[in-house]
Amino acid sequence: MFLVMPLMAGGSLEKRAPLFKGSLDAVIDLGTQLASALGHAHRIGIIHRDVKPANILFADHSNSPVLSDFGICLLTDAPRNTEDAERVGPWAFMAPELENGGQLDVTPAADVYSLGKVLYFALSGGKVILRERHREPQNDVFAGRGARRELFGRLLDRMICDLKQRIKTMEDVAADLKRIAEWDHQVTAAFSPGAQAALERLLAHGREELSVEAHNEKIREADVLLIGRYKTSLSTWLDGQVSALSRSMSHEGISVAKVLPADYVEKMEQVLPQYARHTRDHVYGQPLYTTGIVFRRSSDVFKKDHHLLFRALLIRTVHVSFGPKIAREQSRPIGIVFWPYYYQDKNWQASFSNVQPARPSFGQPLNGRLLRQLDDSVLAHTSSVQEWPADIAAYKGILDRAVEIFVDRMASWAQSSTHGLE
Repeated sequence: MFLVMPLMAGGSLEKRAPLFKGSLDAVIDLGTQLASALGHAHRIGIIHRDVKPANILFADHSNSPVLSDFGICLLTDAPRNTEDAERVGPWAFMAPELENGGQLDVTPAADVYSLGKVLYFALSGGKVILRERHREPQNDVFAGRGARRELFGRLLDRMICDLKQRIKTMEDVAADLKRIAEWDHQVTAAFSPGAQAALERLLAHGREELSVEAHNEKIREADVLLIGRYKTSLSTWLDGQVSALSRSMSHEGISVAKVLPADYVEKMEQVLPQYARHTRDHVYGQPLYTTGIVFRRSSDVFKKDHHLLFRALLIRTVHVSFGPKIAREQSRPIGIVFWPYYYQDKNWQASFSNVQPARPSFGQPLNGRLLRQLDDSVLAHTSSVQEWPADIAAYKGILDRAVEIFVDRMASWAQSSTHGLE
């Protein structure tokens, strides 16, 4: 036996609360819809008892909520099976009269309390508070922010409170929410028809931007997950390659090669040049993972350390726009550039300009040293997160070519009486 239910791709209020932060209209609309849903449940004898942000879902990037998870609901006409000491309800959103558990006389007012805490959670952008502390100075999101905000605060005062003072039905909650919403319309009623129409367009635009932002936030969350998986997989493979390289280049009495420690690499990233391309939209590289080796010849009287790094950078694009917010495409590739990189010691002034080998040499774009090939093209692999690991052969090809160039230069300098670096 199984259930087939609609996919709530928009996530829950638990994750989307930042989109509601400070937006009273959006929170009132949310509260009105939830009060209607809970009111209907109460009228047919169901008390939810688990009203919390994680159980308020969204089918898409709109702000139309779906109340879910009636797993611990109370059916008022059914026999009670609750153990005497059992507590039922959501932590931090549970009505105080339910905290001691047992077979209590649970009423719809318990859901009223929880809904009040949920509405505070949304308006504050995701702040969870204990009990009735929404009016404490560090938690107050009502005072000094206009009459409507204060009216909404007073409504929550009568929801997030002791049972005796609390609003008892969702119908009363919905009526108060409607009065707060209409209060704003009464204030604007003095506007001319043209001004009123313009205001409605402004509000519609604001609601659309909220919807687009929610859609984009969902894609950003998916991108973060995808990038995390890529980084984990790439770092495991690359660490293995670099460890093997360090062993191959270490020979007693001749040379020593070591894998660079993670904390050292982290400090290096602060001074290494970044991938950048100046177009209409600024494109830059965000360091994602870097590893490498440090190599020294035992006979080098100057004791110079030579570093060969392998860097994976996310290609980021900064769009500068003064128009409306644009919904992102879900299938857009996440760009990656894989760069081998060389430097010697910590002397950023050392130059290879007077070295003219017949073999591939090092270049100096962006004030750094990228490995260049004979045709002066930078040795790099540009791809996307989504193509990994299908394109691992391309990464391996770049890595092998970088090692070939690096080792060739080390051999050439060892054989030459003039290194061209003094």
